[in-house]
Amino acid sequence: MNKKNPLENHLSVPRLKPYLDVCNGNFAKGLEFYQLNMRLSASFLPLLSILEVSLRNAIDRSLMDFFNTYDWRNNFQELLYEESYKKVLLLEKKYEEQLTKDYKKKELLYSTAEKLKNHHRSLIREEKNILRINIKIRYRKKNNYKKLNDLEKLRYIEQKLEKELQTRHITIPKSQLIATMPFAFWTSLFRDEITRVLKDSLSRIFSEDYIKNMNVYSTLNSIRLFRNRVAHNEPLCFKYKYFNIDKVKKVNMYIGIIIKSLDKDLYNFSKSTFTIHRNMLEINDFIENLPQIINYDDNQLKLF
Repeated sequence: MNKKNPLENHLSVPRLKPYLDVCNGNFAKGLEFYQLNMRLSASFLPLLSILEVSLRNAIDRSLMDFFNTYDWRNNFQELLYEESYKKVLLLEKKYEEQLTKDYKKKELLYSTAEKLKNHHRSLIREEKNILRINIKIRYRKKNNYKKLNDLEKLRYIEQKLEKELQTRHITIPKSQLIATMPFAFWTSLFRDEITRVLKDSLSRIFSEDYIKNMNVYSTLNSIRLFRNRVAHNEPLCFKYKYFNIDKVKKVNMYIGIIIKSLDKDLYNFSKSTFTIHRNMLEINDFIENLPQIINYDDNQLKLF
């Protein structure tokens, strides 16, 4: 019985398996490939961060102009609710029947407004939890609190919280909401239905020279899916034994185009973080030399 490598326990067999499969079960080579993939993932993080931060800030500036107000959140939600209601009415008139509540909730304009509202609520809950913890720290050393049982302590803290909330209104700054909204939300704003409602104001954040023939939503969504793989250190350039680094190169190109279309100086700044090409070359060399090292059959590894 082969002795199990301790790294298998720490990294897990299912996580290492795709790399081992590509390397024909060679554990040392599988680990090397895993490390190369980690380095490639890490090299994308600064670039993805620049893209996400600059994109959401550009959207924020555009929506401030569109609604002619610094804090556009309520205007944005009201507009989307209103347009969603109109769309539902038109569909009901067309099909001569009432649409289900489930459909209405899932309708794109409505659900986008709800995502913003729900995220705002979740941030308020977090602030309340922080306040609750601070109240507990403040009162836990007092004798009258120490004498209470666990249930009474909970009630006591909640009473103090409610009292404090009566004199203190929790507000979430727009900057906090923008910084914590997921990339998926910002990406969804470029879907056709939403861009029409916003009268293509968001498309004007980009230079047309770079994105003239590009579907912005589709491009951003492909970057988003790639970003999720990077964040979870999933294999970036192969699936099963099919290796294709061109897909990684294409996403890298898309990210560069989007950043350059936002601002050329931003693109030049982002280039200083690039180690992506070097890491892609390392993986390419690794794969090209792999068949000679581990005696692959000619058709076992598909390079394309």
